[in-house]
Amino acid sequence: RTEARLAELKATPVEEFAGTAFAELARTELPSLQVTHPVEKFDHDRDFSGATRRAQALTFGGGHTLSDAVLWLPRERILFAADLVVDGHPWIGDGDPKAWPGILDRLSALRPRTVVPGHGPVSGPEAIDFVRAYLEKFNAAKAGDANPYPELPWPEMWERNLAAFADRAA
Repeated sequence: RTEARLAELKATPVEEFAGTAFAELARTELPSLQVTHPVEKFDHDRDFSGATRRAQALTFGGGHTLSDAVLWLPRERILFAADLVVDGHPWIGDGDPKAWPGILDRLSALRPRTVVPGHGPVSGPEAIDFVRAYLEKFNAAKAGDANPYPELPWPEMWERNLAAFADRAA
């Protein structure tokens, strides 16, 4: 789906991005953007140890996408959470919102002090709690339900998320 989506974005006239947060990127970066597939994969975790630091690439299955991974620095208790944790409305349409909260529970169990989300400022573990609460409301919602987070940037994402799952059910 990523290659098809990228082709669709590249075919969109730059003017259509005017007034959006994506306008500058559409003009400068989008034309040369390419999908690069991984050359290595891992199923559960992978350790990286250096002279002064240990890092772990972890995966607990798919939530935001079908193959989410995070980077964990255990000694420093820093979690690079990718798009499993975001500040604002998460995009849910490519993932499994029923499995996602369980993945967030496993990330919380690491007891991170610092969480680096996929989008938004560095924060603490409360960022994980926010996305879990968002997903609980999303998983209980029906098409047409009002956005419970209208104060967040890009409030239209709530409707886009609901529409993505309505399309899957159809």
